[in-house]
Amino acid sequence: GVFNADDDILVSCDSLQFGFETWRTSRDTLVGYNPRIHSKNAGECKYGYKQWWHVWWGGKYSIVLTKAAFCHHKYFYQYTHELSREVWNHVHENRNCEDIAMQFMVSNATGLPPIWVQGSYSDSGVLDFKGGISTGSSHYDKRSECVTKFVDMFGGMPLVETGHVAAPMSGWRPMKTPPAIWEWFHAI
Repeated sequence: GVFNADDDILVSCDSLQFGFETWRTSRDTLVGYNPRIHSKNAGECKYGYKQWWHVWWGGKYSIVLTKAAFCHHKYFYQYTHELSREVWNHVHENRNCEDIAMQFMVSNATGLPPIWVQGSYSDSGVLDFKGGISTGSSHYDKRSECVTKFVDMFGGMPLVETGHVAAPMSGWRPMKTPPAIWEWFHAI
């Protein structure tokens, strides 16, 4: 297994160990700490990419961001060598949505949902007020556009919704909470 992490993410050792143990039980899917959900816009052929609070409120997710996620090494090979050039070019021309493309690719290949692992981590990127790609006012519009385009490029919607959450019993909480407190307030 490979742990993919952005340079602004720090995962606690206990959370990292639990995430790896969870991945070992489901090696064919993405296992990570940042869930998101897609939605279909009513009456349109467009999709939406929704932020954390939609996951919290609805209890469902269909995407795990690769900013902190485990996956089988074969998916990096497939992403680099087998992903359609159309998807690859869209990601690289826009410098965005590589995580959504990875989730599309994995779900398309397996028919499986991702697994959200509740864990402790810090994300200094949510405090980036210097213009990071996720801090712009059009960030969610651009990512919604990616979901819509990827549906066309993949020939359908492969993302699988789930409400399952892997949580260590030692840190069990009766309420779903975001792993980083800033997710409550970021890009609302």
